[in-house]
Amino acid sequence: MTDRAVDRFFIRKGYTPRTEPDYFLDACRETEGIVHQPDVYPFVAHLGQRFGVGHLIDIGCGRAEKLAEFRDNFELAGIDFADNLAWCRKTYGFGNWIAFDLESGEDLPLPSKMVADSVVVCSDVIEHLRDPTHLLRNLRKLSQICAAIVVTTPERDLARGPDDPGPPENRSHVREWNLTEFAKLLAWADLPPSFLGLTRNSDQSPSKKTILAVIDGLHPEAFPAPPEGFTVTAIMTTFNEGDIIESVVEHLIMQGIRVHLVDNWSIDDTIDRIRRFRDRGLITVEEYPPSGPSGTFDWEDLLRRVEEIAAASDSDWVIHHDADEIRRSPWPGTTLRNGLYRIEACGYNAVDHTVIEFWPVADVRVTNLEADLRHFQFGRRPGHFLQIRAWKPQAGPINLVSSGGHEAEFRGRRVFPYKFLTKHYPIRSQGHGERKVFRERMDRWNPDERDRGWHVQYDHFKPGDSFLKSRKELEVFVESDFNSRCVVERLSGLNVPRTEPGG
Repeated sequence: MTDRAVDRFFIRKGYTPRTEPDYFLDACRETEGIVHQPDVYPFVAHLGQRFGVGHLIDIGCGRAEKLAEFRDNFELAGIDFADNLAWCRKTYGFGNWIAFDLESGEDLPLPSKMVADSVVVCSDVIEHLRDPTHLLRNLRKLSQICAAIVVTTPERDLARGPDDPGPPENRSHVREWNLTEFAKLLAWADLPPSFLGLTRNSDQSPSKKTILAVIDGLHPEAFPAPPEGFTVTAIMTTFNEGDIIESVVEHLIMQGIRVHLVDNWSIDDTIDRIRRFRDRGLITVEEYPPSGPSGTFDWEDLLRRVEEIAAASDSDWVIHHDADEIRRSPWPGTTLRNGLYRIEACGYNAVDHTVIEFWPVADVRVTNLEADLRHFQFGRRPGHFLQIRAWKPQAGPINLVSSGGHEAEFRGRRVFPYKFLTKHYPIRSQGHGERKVFRERMDRWNPDERDRGWHVQYDHFKPGDSFLKSRKELEVFVESDFNSRCVVERLSGLNVPRTEPGG
């Protein structure tokens, strides 16, 4: 080793690697009852399903127990050597188990046709190698034709402390990286990750001390900005949203999105507050139904109106957008408009969303959603896990009504593998909750829609209840921390509790 960072594989000076690692015999579940990185393989399978591939390839598969759980949905291939691979061949009556030494310097013996129809996982392997450059070179070749690669490795600073001198505590590990060092290593190997963050170490603890990188060719530098004529329109339905409407519309315009507002005859100042955006991105304001207030909140009629507007739109994309939400693309610094252009270029025509809900922890007046409300939890109701609410207009019909507005259904739909983010702000203060739930919503629900199971999300509130949540049950949203610490949950919705009833 020299003092050059590349020769240290970008690990800080003074760190001592292990020169003679032990062979790793993969028997932890058998001997310890522990499932390490429990979210990695479900995430890989999720990507496989969303990318529409037929194969999962596991490089350094060990005994492949986690991979084997998905044998009913994919053709499996595992790569390893010695006792681990012999165990796989003896135990499984399925799969393609390939003997290969990752430090041999040779190319992986994988058919190109299989790789092109695969998502690849390399979980907790690179830290076992004396010289990881051969693995990185092979991953680079795979990345040029496979759908995606997921790589994991321990985060040294979080697992061992920032002053850990090495070698690693695990005698089968040669070296361990921190997040910054590993990002530099991947960049040097021409494997820029689209997403880089942390995932759970084991099913015994919520601690996230394992690096997870997703490499797929969709990183921000890979795509040009959209042409000037590329347009996206948010079709926004409102009723008495005067307290927040300006900050929501301002955000959309800054994201490059036009707004078509459908107001359900608000009796507050929603319409007055929106007028200043008419020459800045607000293209239409209509009050619906045109005959006047109906006396009930008729969500099906509003959804049918959204369907009509979307069908008649000249936009390249449309978004079914509520007035109490802020949306983000999955790539930090990439606007919604640019993100939608990017996925259209990849052949997708619909976007799902992960929902996080923000709640007040003190009774203060809220005017700017993102600045004033910062405490959140992941959405937990069934409807939060199906949010396909941005799509490219189609020649055929679009159906929002069947799902109660949770998804746009249409023939030939191709949903982008990664979810965008919806930051939802249903209740903004104690006063707002009381007004919204007990005076503006409860008496206006359409009874036929209630019979279908719609509009039940506030049923657990009773007069006199507090709409404020305890800080202890929520997290503080810091975008960079959230994108890193919740990378699996953010992109897929996996590992999110589903504990609250309602739609």
